[in-house]
Amino acid sequence: MELLLVLVAITLPLFLLLLKNYNASKSNRHAPGPHGLPLIGNMHQFDSLNTHLYLHQLSKEYGPLISLKLGSVKILVVASVSAAKEVFKFHDLCFSNRPSSVAIQKLSYTGPALQ
Repeated sequence: MELLLVLVAITLPLFLLLLKNYNASKSNRHAPGPHGLPLIGNMHQFDSLNTHLYLHQLSKEYGPLISLKLGSVKILVVASVSAAKEVFKFHDLCFSNRPSSVAIQKLSYTGPALQ
């Protein structure tokens, strides 16, 4: 009986987390991008020394706008000059004043331009 209770206590939260992520990915309209793992998102796919090469590969596969998840934070990668101009010109208020995160600091070598 105790073993059954432990199994239910472990599998039920995992199932609910996967169900939440599945429903959220269907209902939200984000830019295309690779699917991430629960809790860590796409962090396992990054190489800290060659982040630019990985993002370039993703831009070839998914286009100039890529949606990634670093932990529980969704990020938008803009990988072309024309898309960056459009984002800064038409959607500047949406992307200004974003909070800084540890993941962004690690990936950008604490780049102050991204904060």
